[in-house]
Parts: sequence; C-alpha cells; structure tokens
Amino acid sequence: MPTSFKDQLKNLTDVNLDKAKQRVDKILGQAKDSLRVLDSLQKEGISLAKSFIEIPVASRTKKFTDEKIVKNLGKIGLATREEVRALEKKIENLASELHTQIDKTRKKSGKTDVSE
Repeated sequence: MPTSFKDQLKNLTDVNLDKAKQRVDKILGQAKDSLRVLDSLQKEGISLAKSFIEIPVASRTKKFTDEKIVKNLGKIGLATREEVRALEKKIENLASELHTQIDKTRKKSGKTDVSE
C-alpha cells in the first residue's frame, strides 16, 4: 500500500527530529565534558597559586606583627609578660628562701623579734 505524501513528510520529520535530538545530546555531552575539564584546570591552577603565594589572613598578619613588635622590644631590653611572671616567681622563691634562712639564724641566736 502506497504511503501518502503526508505520511512520508511525517516520517521524514520524525527522522530529522531524531537526528537533531542526537546531535543536540552529543553537543551537550561535549559541553559538559569541556566544563569538567575547565573546572579541573581551575582547581589545579588555584592549588598551584596557593602553593606559590600564601594569602595573608588578618589574624595571621596581626600575629606576625605582634610577634615582630615583641621581638623588637626584647632587643631594646623590655621584658615580655611571660618573662616578668617568671621573674616574679623567682623573686617569690628567693624571698621565701631568705625568710627561711632568717628564721634559722634567729633560732640559732635565740632572737624572735624582727626589728632587732
């Protein structure tokens, strides 16, 4: 049975649409692959850049600045808080040791009054 012109046109249109759909799917697949490659390249580039250049963070910058200031103050003879605390502890220990020796000396001499 011969097919009508309308049926032939419909078959031709269906074939063209299928081919067009296949071409669009192929192009979309290629575009997605290209985007994946670009994304990988971007991540790799950022990683390499970070390895060459350390981006300063505000808190790190402040820390480095404070450390530099403390170091320079130490060069001119100013003590840090930790050094002052350590010296205070040493003084307390020496004072305690001195009081102990004074008490021993008093006991030996028999004196109990501090003012003598």
